[in-house]
Amino acid sequence: MLKDPLRGKCFDFVFTDGQMAGKTFTHSFANDGTVTFASGPKHESGAHEKPKPGVRYSFMPIRDRIYALSYRSDGGYTLTAIMDFETQKLVAFVSNEKMNEVQQGIFEETGASPKRYRGDHVASAR
Repeated sequence: MLKDPLRGKCFDFVFTDGQMAGKTFTHSFANDGTVTFASGPKHESGAHEKPKPGVRYSFMPIRDRIYALSYRSDGGYTLTAIMDFETQKLVAFVSNEKMNEVQQGIFEETGASPKRYRGDHVASAR
């Protein structure tokens, strides 16, 4: 079984280009293999669809300290991201049945994720 480097951690995804340029989304990865995400504290990101609590995510190592992760919100958007833990660079593909966009940015670990989903200010990564 692969060791999940995301579980129990919280990260800010800060996008530097694309539709979400200048926006931050906080991602909390719970120990049960689910992720919640919300508009981050650094930037206002506007109105978004709310996903259900505890959206399941998948991850896979690409090579040492580089991981791919993916999840789908109940709003129909899928986020697939490549996280490079050496450089803290992030490349994300946001898609649904009508669109597919690439966005780049950085990420930083902000601490441990909450043990339980509280539903506070949750937003989709779109």
